[in-house]
Formats: sequence, C-alpha cells, structure tokens
Amino acid sequence: MNAEEILKQTEKAIWIKNGEKWIHTGDLGYVEKDGFLYFAGRIKRIYITRGADGIVYKLFPDRIENVLKKCKGINQAAVNVVEDEKRVHVARAYIVVDDSYECYSDQIEKVLQEELPEYAVPERINIIKNMPVIEGGKIDYRKLKNYEK
Repeated sequence: MNAEEILKQTEKAIWIKNGEKWIHTGDLGYVEKDGFLYFAGRIKRIYITRGADGIVYKLFPDRIENVLKKCKGINQAAVNVVEDEKRVHVARAYIVVDDSYECYSDQIEKVLQEELPEYAVPERINIIKNMPVIEGGKIDYRKLKNYEK
C-alpha cells in the first residue's frame, strides 16, 4: 500500500460527529459500568450463513474460537469461513493440540453442539502443528487456507 492509499484509508477511519473525532477501527467491543473497554471481535469477521431450518443467520468466527479454546487438549484455535453453495458460508476450524488431545477429541463435538447454535458448528476441524502468525503475533487467517485436509 502506498502513502496515498494509506491516507485515504485513514480518512475513511476518522469520523467527526457533533464536533468530536471518532476513529472507526473495525473492532467490536463494549464498555462496562466500570468504564473499561472490552474487545469482542472484528466487524470484518461477521458472515452470513443459512441454518438447517433455511433461516439466514450471522456467523461469528470469534465466538466459535472461544468455545474451542475451552476444550481440554486444544492449545490454540482459529476459524476461517468459506463460501458454500447451499449455506452461503460455513465455518472451518483449525486447532493446535497437546499430547492429551486424543483423550478429549470425542468431547469437542459435544461441547460445540452444546454451546453453539447448529449453524455455527464448524463443518470441519483441521488439526495443525503450528498456528501461522503475522509479525505482530496475530493469527494469519489467509495462510490457514493452505492447511486444508
């Protein structure tokens, strides 16, 4: 991205409302009564999917990742979303597991089905050795596509 494109993106991110400047980061969050701001996800990571009932729903990969991270034996979890002819989008999970994972693998599907609506349960769970990351240590979701079975 060149300097001109960066300036254009910056202008899009800064909003002026009632004389105050607001920076639109693309993050989802909320403020608690104590005044603390909590990060809850990214706007760009919200997708549309269709459930078995034919109804269209919003799919939140961050929510699926949080459920997976609760499962014993899973050290890291990431969820990508791919296009699907029937369901619009479906979730695919990528996990890094520890040695005890084999003991708990049968429980993961149960946890996902108990804690997530049917349309949010990943269609596939890929076990990978290392989670790809970008320079800042965040998950590189683009590279996850290379880990498909």
